[in-house]
Amino acid sequence: MNNWHIITGAPCTRKTTFVNQLEEKGYLVAHETARIYIDREIAKGRIIEEIHKDDFSFQKEILKMKIDLEKSLPKNELIFLDRGIPDSEVYFRLNGKEDDSFLYQAIGGCSYKKCVKSFNYQTETAFEEVVENLTETSFLTSTF
Repeated sequence: MNNWHIITGAPCTRKTTFVNQLEEKGYLVAHETARIYIDREIAKGRIIEEIHKDDFSFQKEILKMKIDLEKSLPKNELIFLDRGIPDSEVYFRLNGKEDDSFLYQAIGGCSYKKCVKSFNYQTETAFEEVVENLTETSFLTSTF
């Protein structure tokens, strides 16, 4: 079992803000792969419309990056991930690919110590309470 905590939820629910704050506090984090991919492609001169033109190919690339990232992470380290492999399911479904074998093989092979869905915190005290609760023992194993 690894010691990874996946931060997941709908777009614009402060996942990245929370992960950035964890990083500022000294925790190890893995930033959102889609954001990394998009930034890398923009640096090559591509525009967003071009990157998303074939959204399913885009989503498949993101899933491949997530798989590679998670293979490279040390299992014994406490790491907070801004999204994880299971998040890809929603985007595959939006593309009509809910029965994709590559996706379900990836999901079936991943596990996390804890999955935290969207939350809202307003103060530093609330932030610290969330962090304290995150590090309590529990785990999520995807079984699809």
